[in-house]
Amino acid sequence: MSVISFALIVLVFITATNARAEEQQYFRATVDAPYIELSTGPGRGYPVFHVVERGDSIEVLKSRTGWFKVRTDKGKEGWVRQEDMVQTLTASGEKTRFEEPGIGDFSSRRWEAGLLAGDFDGADVFSISLGYAMTRNFSAELSLSQVFGDFSDAKIASINLLAQPFPDWRLSPYFS
Repeated sequence: MSVISFALIVLVFITATNARAEEQQYFRATVDAPYIELSTGPGRGYPVFHVVERGDSIEVLKSRTGWFKVRTDKGKEGWVRQEDMVQTLTASGEKTRFEEPGIGDFSSRRWEAGLLAGDFDGADVFSISLGYAMTRNFSAELSLSQVFGDFSDAKIASINLLAQPFPDWRLSPYFS
């Protein structure tokens, strides 16, 4: 697999992900507090540039570490703190609640994918992997790597079976 084919695979993956994100319906909420402030970025260091008043509705576009990117009915896009978002109402008139993902959400996944780029004793390496959890304790993984060196190149493919005897532990040993 050459660098060009690896880049094309990554580009197709990103394009497919973005296309799906654009087709989705966004969560809508109505401001119940006197107002909420829109910042230019997801953090306290970003300035407030707009205020959304009580009764106005917003669309939640995405979230990032306790901040939500929203769009108003007038097309203004900005970032709102999670503490302010809990002061909004859902379409049914109930207070908006946000659940934080936990270790259980991570542990219950079936598929896992990964990309790796690094240095392999002076040579660049790019790797892509895909894993599937057959049970809580056993999973299978496919990994493809390309090494680009000054003196030699290498292509590495591996199929692994992984056994994890204690899947509920936060740090758990595994055997491959």
